[in-house]
Amino acid sequence: MTNRVINLVAFAVLTILWLAFAATLLFNQGILDAAWGSFRGWPLILQLVVGLLILPVVVGLWIWET
Repeated sequence: MTNRVINLVAFAVLTILWLAFAATLLFNQGILDAAWGSFRGWPLILQLVVGLLILPVVVGLWIWET
């Protein structure tokens, strides 16, 4: 039961992040640049932890910036 709740929460969070990414990509691409710059300004250990937790979104931002 607990694993199912964790899976649903993780799915919901990633879905919301991807929808926000897509909306930002369509309406205001400058926010993506600012988000990447902000993420890169964090301490390395925090970047690693957050990057692993939301890896697909961070990879999407990285691809956008390259």
